[in-house]
Amino acid sequence: MDAKGADLPFLKRDMDRAHNMFTSGLIAQNTRDDTDKNYQIAANKQESAEAILARLRRQSRELRRALEQQQAAVSEAEEKPAQCNDRFADRWAWCFRVTVK
Repeated sequence: MDAKGADLPFLKRDMDRAHNMFTSGLIAQNTRDDTDKNYQIAANKQESAEAILARLRRQSRELRRALEQQQAAVSEAEEKPAQCNDRFADRWAWCFRVTVK
């Protein structure tokens, strides 16, 4: 899919030309209808591609946020064992002091 729709301006110009030529009686209606159809197909493809791109960008932002949250959780978890060890060491030391006395 071509989200930029590089062919779209050319197809629009062809469609407009075909409408003028049909009005002047130079081409058949089915030829004009074919140019309309070609333009509409290209416009629909571009619109679809833009919608897909917007959805993917939104998902990318959500995933990036989730990754940042997970990284923060990992960092916090890495810091906690040291804190827990210090806390439990104090408790065990207290237990031993009580036992020793």
